[in-house]
Amino acid sequence: MIVKGQSFKSLIAVNKGKICSISNQVVRKPLDYLSIKKKLKKNSVCIVCDYRFKIKKLKFPSSVKAICHPFKDTDIFQDGIKKYLLSESDFCSNLLTPVDKTDLSGIPQIKDKYDFVYFTLLSRQGITCKGLHLLPLIDMVSSKLGLKGLVINYSTYTTKNHNDKLHNSLLKSIKSSWKKFDSLKCMSAKLTSKEVCAVMKSVKFVLFPNTADASPRLIAESLVRNKPVVVNSSIYGGWKYITDNNGRFFEAPTLKSCFNTKKFDENHVNSLLTSMRYVLKLDQTNIAKEFYDQYGFVNSVQNLAKIINEMTGKKYDAVAFKEWKKPLKKVAIEKGWI
Repeated sequence: MIVKGQSFKSLIAVNKGKICSISNQVVRKPLDYLSIKKKLKKNSVCIVCDYRFKIKKLKFPSSVKAICHPFKDTDIFQDGIKKYLLSESDFCSNLLTPVDKTDLSGIPQIKDKYDFVYFTLLSRQGITCKGLHLLPLIDMVSSKLGLKGLVINYSTYTTKNHNDKLHNSLLKSIKSSWKKFDSLKCMSAKLTSKEVCAVMKSVKFVLFPNTADASPRLIAESLVRNKPVVVNSSIYGGWKYITDNNGRFFEAPTLKSCFNTKKFDENHVNSLLTSMRYVLKLDQTNIAKEFYDQYGFVNSVQNLAKIINEMTGKKYDAVAFKEWKKPLKKVAIEKGWI
């Protein structure tokens, strides 16, 4: 599901049988107070898509009337603003992303069959957000279960943040082991959305050792492709999608503990092992249906409309990002809104 990475978004709505632009706006990233105040009109919302919202408490101007977030707790946000458990990844559906592509011919590096795939960043950012430091644990457990895992580094992007001994040491260790794991094939590749779909469709489950991840669209994309997931219990967002029918959480060691010792606690080993075993036995036929029953594009555009309507007194049938005009029109026609 492609969402352009702007800090601000314009919205469109289905209103009185037509699709039109509306004045309400969205801030997506943790910008400073003055930048938000200068850009946003009244009755705007924040839809959190960045882990830094969880790290630093921000002050919002009065133009921001609601915060849509993926977190379990809301005490990080200032009082007096309404808060809703809604994420960009909630909108994921076959209207926004391919779900049935199986052609791997464009990725000649993938020749063998793998039991699971893990998408990450080979950078300090990957250690901070994507659980990259857990690769040795993942390899150990995979070997115990006789599983083959595919690890795909889709970017070496990193920020100036986390340039400390802990992150640098762990990244150096992972880089030195990148091609040497027993049960993991690690590769770097920038894949299209169709190729990501094909990779997911070729495996039995998708692994998310992610921690500081605020809007993990790949979890939602896995589910709409009927693929179960194994997810780090410490993940910031995406936890709300996991049920007994589509996945399992596992307990993982912290960055600090991985830095201080090369041995993994037996409880962490068993937790990941148990979770992998569990999802291998799941029935994959109704995973997407369960997701669509609560989330997906149709439900989410209506949920966002309810939030906007509550703050403005309007009666919009649906609200979406401006770039989603085509899928919104399709849904509006099917629902009889236009």
